Formats: sequence, structure tokens, C-alpha cells
Amino acid sequence: MKTLAECSETKSDPIITFSEKRSKINFQNSSSQRIRVVTIDGCIFKDEPTLRCDYLLVLPTNNNELYVELKGRGISHALEQIEKTIEWSLTALNNRPQKRYGFVVGSQYPKDDSKLKRLEKRINNKYNCRIKYKNKQLDIKILELL
Repeated sequence: MKTLAECSETKSDPIITFSEKRSKINFQNSSSQRIRVVTIDGCIFKDEPTLRCDYLLVLPTNNNELYVELKGRGISHALEQIEKTIEWSLTALNNRPQKRYGFVVGSQYPKDDSKLKRLEKRINNKYNCRIKYKNKQLDIKILELL
């Protein structure tokens, strides 16, 4: 396991993009804010059999946390990964976010999945984390999350 400093970078690009497995998310950063980007899967947790999401972004003005999971399939599994990463971040970050957001982009999204709805509700109630998921590509405006 690497340290948080080793796996973090600051980005102020107008568009911050992550893509993998035919899934893509674009964060539109029109005000060029300096956003802390932490690579969770593959850096903080590398070759460790733990549930974790791909990326964590921390917004500078309010410390809001954005959890990102890019999937081929398994949206319910993606929510579990986000939940476990939030649990890790509670001690690792020493952060007090106003809000948390989880973003899941997958190549297949189930139409009506009661397990998915229960997981989403639990994460929202327990961690004040709103979840948004979409097939293939998701575009998010950072200014709307401040």
C-alpha cells in the first residue's frame, strides 16, 4: 500500500476525464479549480484483495468528496466498492466534507434492481453520499457540486 501523498495529484484542467472498460466520466471544471485527485485502485491499494473504487476527488472550497467507479458490469458491486472506500477515507483523509457523491459509469445498467436501490439508500443514509450512475459516459459540472 502506498501513501496518500504518493497517489495524489492536483488537477485544474477544464475537463478532468477518467475512462476504462468502455466507461468514461468527464468532470467539467470550467472555473479551473485545483482539485485533488487520488488514485485508489492501482495505487493506494495495489495488488490487495480489498473492495475499493477507482478514484477519489476532493473539491477545494468545501472538501466535498467525489468517489468514482468505472465498470463493465456489476453496478451493485460498484456501490459496495464506493462504500468501502468511504469507510477507508474516514480515517485516511481526516476530512470533513459537506457532501459526498458517488459516480458509477458502467457498460450495462440494470433497469430495476431492488438490491441496487437498497445499497444506494444505505450509503446515502449512513454517509450522506448521493449516488449517480449512467451507461457508458457521464458528464458532471464541478460547479454544481460546490
